[in-house]
Amino acid sequence: CLNPKRVLIVCPASLKLNWRREVEKWLAYKKDIGVASGRATWPCRADIVIVNYDILKHHSDKTHGETWDLLVLDECQYVKNPKTRRAKEIIGFAGRGAIKARKIIAASGTPIVNRPIEIYPIVNYLNRYAFPNKMRFATRYCAAVRNRWGLDMSGASNLEELHVKLRSSLMVRRLKEE
Repeated sequence: CLNPKRVLIVCPASLKLNWRREVEKWLAYKKDIGVASGRATWPCRADIVIVNYDILKHHSDKTHGETWDLLVLDECQYVKNPKTRRAKEIIGFAGRGAIKARKIIAASGTPIVNRPIEIYPIVNYLNRYAFPNKMRFATRYCAAVRNRWGLDMSGASNLEELHVKLRSSLMVRRLKEE
């Protein structure tokens, strides 16, 4: 996304100041950078807003009040559970849609390896067309089976196919040595 006008960066609280330093260091164009903190402080006039996951709920009206040119989700595994408040704030829930952005970057240095179903909320948010249906995703890639407690989606199946589909549509993987 070349020279986006409005950018929202969502990251863990411990990384906010690091994000600010790195953005200042690598920006090609002069931009105002603001860091949201607590319930009351929102950098209204900033071109680039940095906010942490845990205070996002206090700023819903601002994050959902516009369409961002670029949304960056650092440590995107924070939204792997769609039942958590922070995931709902980003990917949407009953009565409120997802944060709108023209471009989205979801980054993580922590692989989501426990179960394929954990990646579904993230990939569905990134590309609703590639993975439009949770039940089909669960049946195909999570070896979903119905048991006496409901649908068990904790398994894994067709992982090579899932990997190819992710790599060809929306995932770039880099190793430390790269």
